[in-house]
Amino acid sequence: MKNLFILELKRFRIILLISMLILLTFSFFNKNIYQETTYQNEQLFIEIIMILVVSISTFMFVSDSFTDYQFLYAKRTIPNLKIFFTRFLVIVFNGLFIFIIGAFFINIKAFIFKINDPILFLISDIPNYAFILVGKLWIEWLTPVTFMLNIFIYVFLILMIALRFRYFSCLYKDQSKFFNLVECVLVILLTHVLIRLTLYGLEQLIPILNLNNYNYTTILKNYYPIYMINPLFIPSLLIYPILLYSNVQQIKAYYVLLDYYDASYNMYPNSLTVQK
Repeated sequence: MKNLFILELKRFRIILLISMLILLTFSFFNKNIYQETTYQNEQLFIEIIMILVVSISTFMFVSDSFTDYQFLYAKRTIPNLKIFFTRFLVIVFNGLFIFIIGAFFINIKAFIFKINDPILFLISDIPNYAFILVGKLWIEWLTPVTFMLNIFIYVFLILMIALRFRYFSCLYKDQSKFFNLVECVLVILLTHVLIRLTLYGLEQLIPILNLNNYNYTTILKNYYPIYMINPLFIPSLLIYPILLYSNVQQIKAYYVLLDYYDASYNMYPNSLTVQK
């Protein structure tokens, strides 16, 4: 799995290098450290580059899922589930890499600003930006962590939708691909939307279970209900591991049936047509 991770990661070294140079160039020209717009623009730019890199990585791996076929009679060294999660970890690494590089540049500016004029820095809105870690308690670092966590949840859902779509496209050839895609998206997304609505409702009914406060200060200041999960709400910590386990079992089932289909199709190309 480690070798596969390194091998897959090498595919993105040019993309990551170019992204790092773009962030460095933007940070260099966006150099007025005493203006709030400097930090506002740079944080937005980091978010855009990070989401772009994650999107490119996800698209490449989704494309792979429709071109890389393995058969039961072929020699296999890595199970499909490990391939799935290794690629997911590569996407996570790419996103974290961009965040770390971008956060380093923007926090260097914030650190210099705070050293030169600590009062002006504190009364400005700059310390409230999610990617500014200078002068914050360690627990407040959960804000950018939560932002990235939610991005990676969406990435996981996209990978699952792609796998489910491949499964339906292979086993239900008589059905419209558009209908298969709509069904795959609705089943997976509606499940998560219902869970998030339930968690949000519980959060309003049982606020004592919400740990999003520290010394009368809100920790996750940029938290948007429904669109994002609140990892500091105790039921979220209980429900999402169960949901993840359920999703992993579904992924296993999809791969088992796809392996059977791939092997059977190669032996009997015109024999497999499944009706719902």
